[in-house]
Amino acid sequence: MKAGTVFFWKDVRRDPSGRSKGRWFVYLGKTGYGSNPLLYHVATTTTRKEHYLPGAVRANHLCMDLRPEDGGFIERCILDVDQDIYSETAASIEENPNVEVKGTLTSPRLGDLFSLISSSRYISKPVKTDIFFCLREAGIPGIARP
Repeated sequence: MKAGTVFFWKDVRRDPSGRSKGRWFVYLGKTGYGSNPLLYHVATTTTRKEHYLPGAVRANHLCMDLRPEDGGFIERCILDVDQDIYSETAASIEENPNVEVKGTLTSPRLGDLFSLISSSRYISKPVKTDIFFCLREAGIPGIARP
């Protein structure tokens, strides 16, 4: 998987009623050389924009508005940098029949996203550094090491 890959993970979790729920993700990078197990840093998205309106619970979160023309998504959604970046084992994604690649974020949007990631006080420096090296390897221009 390469940095910026957009994928849909069917049945990744259950909603409060117990029904299976799929989620959209963006692959951001992986842990450094020699880490065991190898972890992928992924960000998930939401279409529930009401949480980000002025006065709402997540109104002050760093987030990115994504559109289908940004690569891979079928509808407009929000990626909440302060809330929704996770580390998953590489095997849980790569070997999972419920994971389907849908596209890739454009290079400018990945650069914008990394700018937000760099600014977040909720993401650790080691995770920011992992993501930086993966984006640099993918040829994303204009990003600075955290």
